[in-house]
Amino acid sequence: MRKLLGIIVPLAILVGLTLAAYLLVNDPREARDAKASTAYRTAPIDNPTRDPLRKGQARLAHTLAPAPLDGLRFVAQPSLSDHAYAFQIAVHALGAPAKAVLVVTPRDGGRPRERYRFNVPRQEERAFFLLVDSLLPKLTRDNGMDVDGTPAALERIAGGQSRTWTTNLDNPEWQPINEAIRTLIRRHAPSEALPAESDWHEAAVRSPGRST
Repeated sequence: MRKLLGIIVPLAILVGLTLAAYLLVNDPREARDAKASTAYRTAPIDNPTRDPLRKGQARLAHTLAPAPLDGLRFVAQPSLSDHAYAFQIAVHALGAPAKAVLVVTPRDGGRPRERYRFNVPRQEERAFFLLVDSLLPKLTRDNGMDVDGTPAALERIAGGQSRTWTTNLDNPEWQPINEAIRTLIRRHAPSEALPAESDWHEAAVRSPGRST
């Protein structure tokens, strides 16, 4: 019974996130209020670039293991935090649990402070990717980018081919994907690994004008 609950609970969480995501992404009022759109390219996060923001994201991606043939990489750079974050989940064949890692790096460019590794059960991994893959095609694509807040990038790898979306987590379109990633990490990594705030800021360094 306990094993069955271990499967049902994460699936129920992700189904709930799917419903919330559908309502949010399909609300035209939220789309109009988005602070930033999403830049898209068919290249890895760490592809060579002259863009300062993407250079920072590439450095974060380099703290992870080499990109898997199938999986996801995500980096977040909260502007008012002392730390930046890189996350990777790699899908394994033959039903083995997915391998995941969260790397926490000081914003001053120092070496990674913490590296949290964990396994994700097959059923939970499949539900996670079903949700993310259903949301990515709906994102508004634009070359605009607001660096205030939490710049972020997500790389989806399938069959060894990479697609990368760059955005700001103040963008309402990204809230369901961001929450799915945070939920996955929260279920398996130590509580201190993940900032409490949904935009990856540490509460102690948030600006007075930013809601908590």
